[in-house]
Amino acid sequence: MPLPFALDHINLWLLRDELDGVRSWTVIDCGISDATIRANRERVFDTALDDLPVCA
Repeated sequence: MPLPFALDHINLWLLRDELDGVRSWTVIDCGISDATIRANRERVFDTALDDLPVCA
């Protein structure tokens, strides 16, 4: 994810997970909340999660 200052990106981790037989994703995200990052995050969630829910 891009950042709007000298440290210009962060790593966003998506971990395929399963708890009590329910397949889902755990998201580890250390980014800031601004419009660009929210839009990028939504694009990833809409296209790359194989229709599985985010659990954490």
